[in-house]
Amino acid sequence: MMPVNKIAIIIAFGIIANIGLFMNAGYFSHDEIGWGIRAISANNLMEIKYFHLLDYNKFHYRPLNFNIWLASSYYLYEVPQLFHFFLLLCGLVNAILFYFIIKYFAYENVAFLSAMISTVMPSIVFVNGWIGTIADIFWFMCCSLSFFLFLASNASRNNSKYLFFISASIFFIVSLMFKETAVIYPAVIFLSLAYNFLLNSDKRYILDRWGVNFFLVCSLVVITYLVLRFEYLFPKQGGYGTSLSNFPGRALEYFIFPFLLDNIEIHGLFEQYDRTQLIISAALHVFFIVLLCRGSFLKYLFYIALYYVGAIPVLILDMSLPHYIYTSGFVLAFGIAVLYYRNGIDRLLSVVFFSLLFTHSVYLQKNYVDSGSYQNNFVNTLYSVISSTKNEHCQYLIEPAFGSKVWIAIRAISFRKTIDDLTLPKDIIFNKNVLNTMDHKRVCNLFLDVDGRVKLTGVSDEK
Repeated sequence: MMPVNKIAIIIAFGIIANIGLFMNAGYFSHDEIGWGIRAISANNLMEIKYFHLLDYNKFHYRPLNFNIWLASSYYLYEVPQLFHFFLLLCGLVNAILFYFIIKYFAYENVAFLSAMISTVMPSIVFVNGWIGTIADIFWFMCCSLSFFLFLASNASRNNSKYLFFISASIFFIVSLMFKETAVIYPAVIFLSLAYNFLLNSDKRYILDRWGVNFFLVCSLVVITYLVLRFEYLFPKQGGYGTSLSNFPGRALEYFIFPFLLDNIEIHGLFEQYDRTQLIISAALHVFFIVLLCRGSFLKYLFYIALYYVGAIPVLILDMSLPHYIYTSGFVLAFGIAVLYYRNGIDRLLSVVFFSLLFTHSVYLQKNYVDSGSYQNNFVNTLYSVISSTKNEHCQYLIEPAFGSKVWIAIRAISFRKTIDDLTLPKDIIFNKNVLNTMDHKRVCNLFLDVDGRVKLTGVSDEK
């Protein structure tokens, strides 16, 4: 029987606890703006230039991701709050799928609480709030659907067993068209089989030939994918910087991130914080793991494996970002739920851990709202200033106040040619060292305050 009430509670809690995500009246990065402008520039939905499903000879082969992004941007880009709400609802679908999957391995109460908690885990909130990470939501959704169908096939004893199995395989193939990260899926299947065989006393999900066959089928899909795509995944030019030497640093950053409560973007973490802050955050995570796993070596092994499994492809990258550990948020949520349903001090400590991680998610939501507000202030006031100075025929030099988030302003116009009915001048600069003295004789000097507003401070002749 479908637990409609519990699903409704997961959705309601997820919406209320993430209200900051759809309060954001702007966008987080240039990616969202660039794709949005590309979509709304078309006269109709069919005029958009979509990506072909078989065009796999590119660095980023994500046709389903890009096509859904374009189509949703066409309808929602000009109403950011609605766009963010739509993305959050897609993220909550993953929480619901997580609930159904965990029910196969743990008590229903643990599964329900795990799903609730997952909606506010930092790396998950980061993904649910940034439209640029739509690929992460959908590759995970397809893999979750695949895994759920596989579990259903394993439990079925009639002809539908094969239909479920085939459907599960197809959903995995589809997930690879959303994002390359889906290659980790066979590792998840392997870990689930091993977990059930070694630790699940109920033995409701048995390590049998059916499970091994599914693991082998998915592994074959990954091998085929890598054979076709390998040379494009690691191009000599235009790709990400990679090195095996990055592995320890990336792993440590991702381990520290959840409990570093005011951290927004992981990259540069070791330079942004002092050693004491980093040690405390790492120690909190270690304490959480010890409390959860106690004296069981296998539990420690499974926790670390599951925490990092979704990040396997990115641990060698030069850059680290929160959405690379999207799946880790679900592992943390499950751990907190397990602690809560133990007796004694564990329940209290689970509430403490939840409170810390929820606090982190609030910082993330606040950052999205602040970024969107700053961006809107900048675009609207820039429109007013340029509209009033068009007859000056000058180059626009924007000088930011100390503490102003100038990178948000740069992102806001990096892909724009117009703001409503106003055509933006080509020369809007933030550095007076690059003034174009050949094409312009005058400079409109603008001041950018800490809230993103610009105002004209004077018009001068170039020297």
